[in-house]
Amino acid sequence: EGALADYDRALALDPSQIGALSNRSGTLARMGRYVEAAEGFTQVLDLRPDDMVALSSRATAQLLANEADAAAKDFALVAAANPENPAAHLNLGIALNAAGNLDQAQAAFDAALALDPTSHQSLFNRGNVHAAREDFALAIKDYSAAVALAPDLQTLINRGLAQSALGNFPAAVDDFTRALIIDPLSAASFNNRADALTALARLDEALNDRLNAQTLAPTNLRILNQLGML
Repeated sequence: EGALADYDRALALDPSQIGALSNRSGTLARMGRYVEAAEGFTQVLDLRPDDMVALSSRATAQLLANEADAAAKDFALVAAANPENPAAHLNLGIALNAAGNLDQAQAAFDAALALDPTSHQSLFNRGNVHAAREDFALAIKDYSAAVALAPDLQTLINRGLAQSALGNFPAAVDDFTRALIIDPLSAASFNNRADALTALARLDEALNDRLNAQTLAPTNLRILNQLGML
């Protein structure tokens, strides 16, 4: 709040101070006030329309404010201005996916990976697009490539869910187990592993996992329902 007050005082003296406007907007974004941040970056762009940093920052704020369509439009302009920047295509793909434009999102992730084939985030996010289309084999391929680069919790969970969707329950159990090694307090990993164990008729292990999940997430309605508590 103190920093905002300082920027407000500076802008009261000179509303056209781009540095103060940019810093104020960035501060608002860090505070989680994304709509106000986007409005601030719009003011910067009114003064300096070719400011790609402000445009990208506005798009990020819009995305975090659940304004995915507006974010995608801004990120498309950033990517067009920086066609050799894989991060620009990655950000565009994330916004397009959030807006439900799966085909365009995949094209953006394809472009990012053409420029940087070892981008964990591009592989992970393209895997999410395949999963949203229920093309789980392709999703697993991208998730596996991402895991080979850097195994992380969410990629392992998502690959496990894709394995379960294809009926590959032993592989799903393995993924959720690896996820729990990374984060032993992951309720989602326990609950999803319980689903896979149930499908394998390993019911005692499944119940133990479900109870662990319920302990970690005591208000999760899905877990409570599966335990027969609702």
